[in-house]
Amino acid sequence: MLKSLKQKMMLMMCLLLLLSLASVFIASYTSSSQLLKSSLDTEAQLSASNLSLQINQFIDSKIATVQSVGKLMSEDNNKQQDLLLIQKAQKQNPEFETFYFSYDLTGKNVINFLGEVTDVSDRAHYQEAGKGEGKIVVSEPVVSKRTGNNIVTIIIPLMKNNKQYGYMGSTVADQRSAEECIHSEIRGYGLCLPAQQSR
Repeated sequence: MLKSLKQKMMLMMCLLLLLSLASVFIASYTSSSQLLKSSLDTEAQLSASNLSLQINQFIDSKIATVQSVGKLMSEDNNKQQDLLLIQKAQKQNPEFETFYFSYDLTGKNVINFLGEVTDVSDRAHYQEAGKGEGKIVVSEPVVSKRTGNNIVTIIIPLMKNNKQYGYMGSTVADQRSAEECIHSEIRGYGLCLPAQQSR
């Protein structure tokens, strides 16, 4: 009888030990999973912040280039002089797809570096620039009417007496934007998406 009691006690001890080990394993697994999830979320947030900073720096550098050309536009709306200016800018900046300008805010008379007039009044970013608020507009990726390529449009206001009368700008092929900007792995996905923004 004593022997059977010892066996029963040993069996109970083994069961208790197994239950204790299972509890420790489950608690440990849960804690480790939460720690890993938290670590991955933090890494993803840092990667997204870094990517956002890189995209903004890329867009800011393109805006600076377009602004430097815009400062040279004629004050008297000399179409021929301004056309020569954007043709020269186009040649010197091959990373841009199409330089253009317009002396009004309708979006119906946009002149590109080839001298072609295009109606882009149906585009949301030109409508935004057409409000005459004197702000820089950067579009979401759209399809170019001239080339059919995916592009991002940068629109710089043309001002006279502190009032916007037109705009000039350029487009950057979205493929070039993707090549220029650094792809970051966030949970297995490469992300590099310029977002529409007004500045």
